[in-house]
Amino acid sequence: MIYPSLRFSPDGKRVAAWSTGGALLVCDAESDAAPQSFNAGRGVFPQCLAFSPDGNLMATGHADGTALV
Repeated sequence: MIYPSLRFSPDGKRVAAWSTGGALLVCDAESDAAPQSFNAGRGVFPQCLAFSPDGNLMATGHADGTALV
């Protein structure tokens, strides 16, 4: 699977990736636990992915000018 957008949380404990399959995956970077999977249900892949400075929120930016938090 290809992950076009991959980001570490500010504390380095989590990794978020948007997969080509359309799911936002959040993994614990320090364990082998299964990732949490989220689907925005929009059918539009994000152009960018970012964590908030405190690591509690994630946002995606899309080519149509929208952002999801």
